[in-house]
Amino acid sequence: MTSKTATLAAPRTGFVQAMLIMGMFYFIFGFVTWLNGALIPFLKLACQLTDSQSLLVTFAFYMAYLFLSLPSSFILEKTGFKNGMAVGLCVMALGSLVFIPAANSRSFGMFLTGLFVQGAGLALLQTAAVNPYVSIIGPIESAAQRISIMGICNKAAGAISPLILSTIVLKNAESLEAQVAVTTDAATKAGLLDTLASRVIGPYIVIAVLLVAFALFISRSSLPNIETAPEEAGTGSTGTKKDWALTRTSGWAYFACSCMWA
Repeated sequence: MTSKTATLAAPRTGFVQAMLIMGMFYFIFGFVTWLNGALIPFLKLACQLTDSQSLLVTFAFYMAYLFLSLPSSFILEKTGFKNGMAVGLCVMALGSLVFIPAANSRSFGMFLTGLFVQGAGLALLQTAAVNPYVSIIGPIESAAQRISIMGICNKAAGAISPLILSTIVLKNAESLEAQVAVTTDAATKAGLLDTLASRVIGPYIVIAVLLVAFALFISRSSLPNIETAPEEAGTGSTGTKKDWALTRTSGWAYFACSCMWA
């Protein structure tokens, strides 16, 4: 008996479709990760942060990887890879929606909460679902090549997201910062900062909608589902408890890879 955790054997057309979908996932990883990194100057101005406080932006995001990398594997035991991907996307969408009340109140703590929730969704996707899926979607001998191709999608998104942020959110930010610096009236200053903070609402609503739409697409797509729970060990080297242990511990390896890519 062979376990469902064995290397996925799929027709060529199914393999290409799966790789395209995985490429979309990696584009999302890069887009959200680099977008949040570019939020530092925005939040520093909108929330009037010190340099030390602004460093918490990336800290909150990557702390989610530390806390969720291993628990994510247990979640996938219950959901399977395909449903786990959809769940991760929905968690990311929830984190994006947290930006709405955060922007309305200019609450730095709430912004950090949204970033942590987004990071939690990415941890579920990247360290426990998508990366192992790319590894087993084809021959194990070419798994490293497939991961490298996915990294190109990740970097392409990383080049695009700061441009979008600077165009929509940080437009005329320098002149606004100058106005805030010279304004002595507290109410006027608060109004300027509220106007700046509100700019982030629209883009993150769009991000949330797109993430939910992609989650629905994944759940209804023909992407093969891989059950993560191991079956009884049979003949051969696939489907054993040893293979399952390697799948679960790969979360830490991909956590390190994601840090290097970012």
